[in-house]
Amino acid sequence: MANLDQKPIVSIACMTYNHALYIRDALDGFVMQKTTFPFEIVIHDDASTDGTTDIIREYQRKYPHLIRAVIQVENQYQKGVKPFFSMTFPQLRSTKYIALCEGDDYWIDPYKLQKQYEALENNPDCSLCFHPAKVEKNKKVLDKIFRFSESNSKCTSQSIYQLMNANYSTTASLFIKREFINIPPKWIYTTPVGDLPLKLIYLFHGNWYYINDVMSVYRQNSLESWSSRVTSDTLLKIKYRHKKIYMYEHFNYYSKHTFNQYIKEQQSFQIIKLAQYLPITKRLFYFRIFFKRYFIHCRMMAQFKILMLMFLPKLEHFKLAKKLRSK
Repeated sequence: MANLDQKPIVSIACMTYNHALYIRDALDGFVMQKTTFPFEIVIHDDASTDGTTDIIREYQRKYPHLIRAVIQVENQYQKGVKPFFSMTFPQLRSTKYIALCEGDDYWIDPYKLQKQYEALENNPDCSLCFHPAKVEKNKKVLDKIFRFSESNSKCTSQSIYQLMNANYSTTASLFIKREFINIPPKWIYTTPVGDLPLKLIYLFHGNWYYINDVMSVYRQNSLESWSSRVTSDTLLKIKYRHKKIYMYEHFNYYSKHTFNQYIKEQQSFQIIKLAQYLPITKRLFYFRIFFKRYFIHCRMMAQFKILMLMFLPKLEHFKLAKKLRSK
């Protein structure tokens, strides 16, 4: 067991808001970690109103050598502040690695940190480590597990289409080298989601290492989750799509157009999805820009999917493809 009085090597960064139903699972997953190195737990609570704060303080009193809590009086997300980079990251000590987990997800392997630490120590060309996760929906853990591979493997930027699939690299699975975000790019403070720009940045800075062990659980559409709030508000959907388009544009410059084709395709999907919420006149304006700037850069398969989204917006393209294959 590590000497907890030493300077930590790993920071566990947890962002939470109104997760009273779930936060104990997350905290228990943190404190059960067995490592040969010291680590710290930093929890940012964005002014919860459901008792989450009380639970965090309870654990902080029980594990004062491990847990530091950053408790907001006013909700910072509603002010447009990004909790991780603006509030949580500055509170982390100068550790070598950061392990991420949101307050409604949780870890189930007591050796998760040790395994991911050893993976990156033994593979210095890798900037990030991830693993598969179980999915919990409506308080039931589903049987289906999305695996990137059937064995441990090193992933290069050539696998970007697979690596950027959120099913393969959930936030609670991410273990990253701190050095690449010591000075975060300014554009990251305006992004609509936290882990996607992080993944893009880390793919630009090195390979990823995949451990084929299921070590966490992702709660799908939990109460007060960001995804559940966005899907129920059309105005938020529009703002989200706009910000995501600009996020990809900023990253394209940041990465010196290394992933230009992938970026153009992702922007294309966002524009088509955005247009579905707009009046017909504005929709035509977006389509004109879209064909001129983005569509021509996409792969043929991506173009096919985009056209289906455009002309059959209420029919999921993968459902249509399934029907076509069955005929």
